[in-house]
Amino acid sequence: MWKDRKAGGELLTFTVITTDPNEVVQPLHERMPVIIPERDYDRWLKSDPERPPIDLLRPFDADKMTAWKVDKAVGNVKNDRPELIDQIQLRAGFDCEVKVLCPDVAALSREVSVRHRFRRN
Repeated sequence: MWKDRKAGGELLTFTVITTDPNEVVQPLHERMPVIIPERDYDRWLKSDPERPPIDLLRPFDADKMTAWKVDKAVGNVKNDRPELIDQIQLRAGFDCEVKVLCPDVAALSREVSVRHRFRRN
């Protein structure tokens, strides 16, 4: 546990573990978060320290993911509207975010946003 030195209380923290990208994320970024499938939650959370489940540190199955273009406003934390993740039509040279959806993963790990600039060919 991490402790706040000034307040003395525990700090709630997390770490994003990354891996190589799968076929969906690779065109957008050189790495992606490790996504633990729901069926493996217990293996991950209750693992034996002598046999850690390192086999779960792999790219998520690309066949279970979908990506679409969304407005770049999704990248600003001040914006919080459901329509920000609606698919948009894209023109060359337009900055946007790409939303990646993993439908069979618990809600907290479900969406990953990656900034990407689309350029004219």
